[in-house]
Amino acid sequence: MELNSPPIPSAVAAYLKRAAPRNAALRAELHANLHQCMLDHLTAGMSQEAAWEAALRDFGPASSLHPVSRLSWRVLRVLVPLTLLGGAAYAAHLGVLT
Repeated sequence: MELNSPPIPSAVAAYLKRAAPRNAALRAELHANLHQCMLDHLTAGMSQEAAWEAALRDFGPASSLHPVSRLSWRVLRVLVPLTLLGGAAYAAHLGVLT
């Protein structure tokens, strides 16, 4: 059995592409959450078009949803251990660890 869903408004499709340009699974999850938010506004009495616009406003700019880049992960993977080692060295210097 095939389900026929209404087409995604162009503003929503553009938002999804900006939010997760290379991750289809993330786009699908985001779309599901946006759709639920739109339904919440729809049941509150808004038109479907106004409900989609409100859902997009609720989610904020698509650029704020970008995952941490790979470069950022590389930096974090170096900084976190260095921070922990630095804290341990400082504690050892103060004699806290002995």
